[in-house]
Amino acid sequence: MADLYKKIGHPKRLYDAWQHVRASGINSRDFRTSNEIKIFEQNINTHLRKINDCLKKRNYQFEKARGFTFTKPGKSPRPIVVASICDRIVQRSILGVLNSQKFIKKYVNHPRSFGGLENKGVRQAIEQVCLAIKNGAKYYLKSDVIEFFRNIPRKKVLDILNSNLSDNSLVDILDEATTVELKNVELMDRLYPDLFPRHELGVGQGFCLSPLLANITLLEFDTILNASNVICIRYIDDFMILGATAETVNGGFKKGLKILKNFELNAYRPDQNKDKSQFGPTKKAFDFLGCAVSPHFVHPNKKAKKRIISKAAKILEDSVIGMRRYSKSRKNFDDKHSFSSTIRDLHNTVRAWGNHYSFCNSDSIFNDLDKKIDSMIAKYIKAYDKYKNMLNDSEIRRIFGVHLLSDSKKDRIYPIKDKPKSHKKANYISEIELLVKDYDLSAGEDKS
Repeated sequence: MADLYKKIGHPKRLYDAWQHVRASGINSRDFRTSNEIKIFEQNINTHLRKINDCLKKRNYQFEKARGFTFTKPGKSPRPIVVASICDRIVQRSILGVLNSQKFIKKYVNHPRSFGGLENKGVRQAIEQVCLAIKNGAKYYLKSDVIEFFRNIPRKKVLDILNSNLSDNSLVDILDEATTVELKNVELMDRLYPDLFPRHELGVGQGFCLSPLLANITLLEFDTILNASNVICIRYIDDFMILGATAETVNGGFKKGLKILKNFELNAYRPDQNKDKSQFGPTKKAFDFLGCAVSPHFVHPNKKAKKRIISKAAKILEDSVIGMRRYSKSRKNFDDKHSFSSTIRDLHNTVRAWGNHYSFCNSDSIFNDLDKKIDSMIAKYIKAYDKYKNMLNDSEIRRIFGVHLLSDSKKDRIYPIKDKPKSHKKANYISEIELLVKDYDLSAGEDKS
């Protein structure tokens, strides 16, 4: 019988898990997260060896995680749980072992489930919505499961997992890997009472195992609804029911509520919370997963458009504030606020947003957004020029974003040496002058 626990610590699996963790962390907008990844990577072989040793001895200990909240405009705070990098590697390795089990396919291959799954995403979910409308769905009802991650019956879902595994070696580590314990629990409880999951109930948003537990929880929901006279398209806790008549759609929703109740879950109703749930004819535009959808037309919805403009504005505004402070103090300039870092951050943010909505068919909306971003960039360049004119050459180079050698770390073998001896000075200067001449930016210009 295969020992599944032993597979978690396999060096190649741990390295593959690290690659996943690095890829998601290094590009994080959270400077703290990306910086942690860079520091960790410097001694990656040592870290992976320690993890491997602990797993071999079966005494790996998970640390307490860090909790924080993420809030989108007009929405309630979302609780995010960030585990240590070592814990994230182990969790990802556990996920790899679970995904290698044949039985897991029925939980991750449902044709109408799209969230937290490889090779599936918003595009595929919206395609299914458009196909349903094309095939005669005249009504829709969209909703989402109330506080889903905090209310997932973790113990019940782990029992389902463990009962299907080929051995029982993962029982304890699965429990430990999915338990949420916060190092800043007192602060989070004071600021956001009852927002984060606890003990047997709930899983952490931010844990790579959480989407799998979510899809196991809602498999019965997906299966039963899609076997009836409606289509149910689900993306984690967001779902849309489509059907030929208003009666069939409402009937499907009532059936879904009964299934959710079996897991002590609930969903928002259109007559109780219009922000979270809507019902209506598909011939009129409706929002789903950040898109406005209508027959033959898909584009980013108002909130999505507002979000990219707000993100772009904040990136540029943070840089202007950083340059303004530096122009006054001449001290402690943060490189992430430099001109080059800011433009790169803006470029990556806008590109990622645009690629996310690549399936939309409204060039005029993208052109209008580009014009707004163009205007913001023009104002930013003016602000940069303003503060640049207040600084000397070295200070300008800092806010531009090119490292000064004089700012490098100092770890000298010998004490700093005084000026070169006079008889060598001429040769030293002449060599430097030759280098500068060779790389003169004006060389080759037409001086006439």
